[in-house]
Amino acid sequence: IIAHSMGGLVAREYIKDYGGVSKVDKLIEIGSPNHGIYGLVIGDLCVVHPGLECIDMQYDSSFIANLNSGDETPGSIKYLTIAGSCDNNGEDYHDEVIRVSSVKLEGATNKVIGRNECISGRDTFHEYLNKPSKVPEVYNEIIKFI
Repeated sequence: IIAHSMGGLVAREYIKDYGGVSKVDKLIEIGSPNHGIYGLVIGDLCVVHPGLECIDMQYDSSFIANLNSGDETPGSIKYLTIAGSCDNNGEDYHDEVIRVSSVKLEGATNKVIGRNECISGRDTFHEYLNKPSKVPEVYNEIIKFI
């Protein structure tokens, strides 16, 4: 499974709670907020994407707590997380939406793709992470992993 952002959380829930642990060989997550979204970003995100998924992605949600209880990387599955880092906001590096520390999983291969500056305008580095034409380093990490 290759998943971006909340797709990685859904994939982890499938593995943990719905029998995926015996069916998945590898999980590759790109910019997934495994430990939730926190800080000033969450208010902006919920304005753009209102709904249950926004609530579930908050660092203190019951969904995130359940997902991270016990082994973060269960089974014999090979896990790869890829975080983006374009800025340091004084607390943590981030991809304009997700903090690097939130992406990393205990027991996974954790990679960080960095750049010197964030994206100006409406787009974000978070969005660019799943576009090989914009951030080919992500694609290269996936190819090396598989």
